[in-house]
Amino acid sequence: MTALREAAQQALEALEDARTFTGAWPTGAKAIAALKAALAQQAEPMREPVALKWLQAPRKTEWGFGMVSADVEIDRDHTLTLYCEDDQTAKVDAMFRRVFCTEEA
Repeated sequence: MTALREAAQQALEALEDARTFTGAWPTGAKAIAALKAALAQQAEPMREPVALKWLQAPRKTEWGFGMVSADVEIDRDHTLTLYCEDDQTAKVDAMFRRVFCTEEA
């Protein structure tokens, strides 16, 4: 869950609890409805990407010896192949985490 989604969920729960004690509360009812709608529309949070499985790249690539490749499934019929130097795989893995696992503010 993202921090924003968690905060919205906590606010929703707090407003629902407050409404229990205060009874009719038009402004609170509107806020509760808005939070419920926003939480329902928000896509599921992005999962941590699966670690890439790096393999020796075919030596016939234009880059030659010392290269590795990793295949990433795009969908059932498509694959993305990544190439990098053997000693740079940690940087690529870190980049994917940074790009795809950041929380939206």
